[in-house]
Amino acid sequence: MIFEIDGMVVPSEKVIEWEYKRLITAHKFLKKIADNLDDSSFEVWTKQKNVEAMQNEIVRIKMGLGLNHLRDLLKKKSALGNFGSVIATKVSRGKRKFSITEIFVPNSDLEPL
Repeated sequence: MIFEIDGMVVPSEKVIEWEYKRLITAHKFLKKIADNLDDSSFEVWTKQKNVEAMQNEIVRIKMGLGLNHLRDLLKKKSALGNFGSVIATKVSRGKRKFSITEIFVPNSDLEPL
């Protein structure tokens, strides 16, 4: 896959590094709400930068929490983020910046929806 942000190709190493940081942040959040979470394996995978194992562990934790519990927790968190976006939009007077991310899959005949 080829990732582009604002027309510039982003190396896959940068994407993996971003995912690595995202997984660490997600784990810290989930660690606060999950009961009896043994994160010793996650710490080992973090040191090894084993992104795939880290992803699998995040999925396992989320499955253990359950969809409804996770949805309730994220609803509160997203409400705060939405409030911040509304304020930023009003303060910027229509001059907010945004970026477009495109993902290209070579040798694929898939079309955007």
